[in-house]
Amino acid sequence: MEYFQDDALATVCPLIVDDTRARTVVCAGVKAGLRGGRLELGRGLASDSNKLARLQPAGPTAIAAYYRRAALAHIGGWPTAVGSEFADLDAAMSLARLGYKNALARDSQVVLRSRVKVRESAFARSRNAERFFLRHRFSVLSNLAHPLAAVGDCLAAGGPISIAGAVAGKIAAAFDVTACRQHSVWLLEQHHLAGKVGEDPDQRPPRTPDQPRRRAA
Repeated sequence: MEYFQDDALATVCPLIVDDTRARTVVCAGVKAGLRGGRLELGRGLASDSNKLARLQPAGPTAIAAYYRRAALAHIGGWPTAVGSEFADLDAAMSLARLGYKNALARDSQVVLRSRVKVRESAFARSRNAERFFLRHRFSVLSNLAHPLAAVGDCLAAGGPISIAGAVAGKIAAAFDVTACRQHSVWLLEQHHLAGKVGEDPDQRPPRTPDQPRRRAA
């Protein structure tokens, strides 16, 4: 793919289009919202819409994506600390912190025939969402808005048992705050080392504190 001729490019987002309506976009990448949540971009737009050019995804969705193998290895492989829902955005934001870029490939389209969502308990989803927020640096406004968003997420979990599980998930994530912050510090350290690592393609930084090394697909 010609996009990867740019050494700074780590990821490419293909357009994911609807099987029944081939010109309708299902997803054109992901980014973090103001309150630290995960947003899928482009849903409902026509695949030839000029509005797609204005989208600025942080990275591709895990449904379909192109990754530079060395870049994914640079962040310690596919993130496992934030569950399946937030892993793609976590990887995208980690790569961005290291100076890598992402591109939206409107000429590459993937037809989505069906989508199976991994069912996570209210506890697991709430914990993973909080871990994701703690692992990355957000704006002051996002940090101010996040507590209210966290309360809203818990209340939206469903019935009393689910709400209790969501609250427990937030509390559990609070006990992981040190490990989550270590990831942010690790990214900052690797950003300073990026020039040295880039000089030698075989040189690899140490793995992140909370992730085992995994082979990129």
